[in-house]
Amino acid sequence: MKVILLKDVAKLGRKGEIKDVSDGYARNFLILKNLAALATLGNVQKIETEQKSKKAQKERAHDEFHNLKAALAEKGIVIKKKAYKSRQPDGQASKLYAAISSKEIIEGLKALGFLLPANLKEEMIKFDAPIKTTGKHEAKILLGNEEIKLQILCEPSA
Repeated sequence: MKVILLKDVAKLGRKGEIKDVSDGYARNFLILKNLAALATLGNVQKIETEQKSKKAQKERAHDEFHNLKAALAEKGIVIKKKAYKSRQPDGQASKLYAAISSKEIIEGLKALGFLLPANLKEEMIKFDAPIKTTGKHEAKILLGNEEIKLQILCEPSA
């Protein structure tokens, strides 16, 4: 019996694949637990259109990511945050009351008018170390194997 996998199934296949399995396994396990559906012509066409739309979304997100990378190539963002003077010998560095978050970076990019990828999430922004002082810092925006280096200038707010 041919079935379309609706979810990943260990030792059988991944979501969207068409597999040939025994009738009993299909009826008593896969279809019963909503892990698969019969591979009818309508279901196959539905899965193919879903896969095409997902592929198009991935390509669009990839293009948006490259556009953002090009726009940020020489620019950075400025984030103003409450800070206090620390007792450093240089007297320049001020400590922030709270570290800069990924959400604040996304808001900073939006405020500057950058067109952000639709799939940009806070988890995609990585720091080498938490940003807890004023001055210049660097963050990375990751999408798959690619990354954008983002320069951040943190200034104390008035």
